[in-house]
Amino acid sequence: SQSCQVANGVGQVSTSNISVTITCTAQLPRFAYAMNYGDNTVSVFRVNASTGQLLNAGYALEPTGVSFPSSITVDPSGSYAFVGNNAGTNTLAVYKVNQNTGALTSQSSTVSGTYVTFDLSGKNAYVLSFSGISIYPFSSSTGLGTPTSLPFVSSPAITVTPNGQCLYALTTTTAPY
Repeated sequence: SQSCQVANGVGQVSTSNISVTITCTAQLPRFAYAMNYGDNTVSVFRVNASTGQLLNAGYALEPTGVSFPSSITVDPSGSYAFVGNNAGTNTLAVYKVNQNTGALTSQSSTVSGTYVTFDLSGKNAYVLSFSGISIYPFSSSTGLGTPTSLPFVSSPAITVTPNGQCLYALTTTTAPY
């Protein structure tokens, strides 16, 4: 995400020549996660805001609710994490992110899918599952809403363009979609 500051943006417009300065700086995420496939855990690292260096902060998730983690995605606000299970279950375990430690707390819910990605606005989550792709409305305070399924065949990979206008899905068939 970025933090933007507006300078010289206050006052009344009296001429057509107006000077407004906007300065944006990228903000590094506070935490990074690594999946530990062999022992069914997820490690958490603190991200040094000035250098980007990763500092080991232990386990974000002990082996509860995860079977061979295959993917982890944190929503753009940093509020929720979604961990894909690679044990043939086609489920994403949903966790709340502790904003102080990066620890993950189970939300006692799963979503049908193996991978999730978000548009840049953070308002839509695109979930890939064995049966296709679903779009979920997303809120950093309430999580995922009710999904809408897309008429796609099963896809091994998806991505969203930065402007959120296009969703690309890799298919394993030769039929046009």
